[in-house]
Amino acid sequence: MAQPQPPAAAAIRVHDGLPKCFSGNATEDIESHLRKYDDYTVMQGIQAAAHDALKVQRFKLSLDGKARRWYDTQQFANYAALVAAFRNKYSQFGNTKEQLIAAWSGLQYSDNIDLEDFFQKALTLGQALNYPQAVIDDRVRQLLPPELQLSSRCLRLQRAIRQLIKYDKIKLHPKHLHS
Repeated sequence: MAQPQPPAAAAIRVHDGLPKCFSGNATEDIESHLRKYDDYTVMQGIQAAAHDALKVQRFKLSLDGKARRWYDTQQFANYAALVAAFRNKYSQFGNTKEQLIAAWSGLQYSDNIDLEDFFQKALTLGQALNYPQAVIDDRVRQLLPPELQLSSRCLRLQRAIRQLIKYDKIKLHPKHLHS
């Protein structure tokens, strides 16, 4: 069986859609950077496992400063190993299980936090701790005021639909894409 090939170089330039460079500053959001890089690889046609080495190689292009210097000193067996090392190095929650548990325990929602950012933070922490999705969802529901709990469910549904559309699992008629 032939392996999938990325789009021809003439069709898509390497930098088309590349996320803003991550430099490793404490204020930068690593999860946002990883999501944007994943979107970039989908757009470039390199999301397939067969192109894992290409994802690792191009990740360097999304880094700057100390993050780029860190990357240059590393060797990664695959993209999953790169992501794990990247999270371990730049996680805002710490690198030890104890630090992650403390961040999970201290997780709070307030009116000055964007709901999607809060949900992403809970999801990131929960996944780093290998918690099942149901546990993460329950924790989010416990922390949100009742008037936002419905919004949280809608947000998860919207995210799931976006993922299905992104990976071409469902097709929507153009009149349904106005939002």
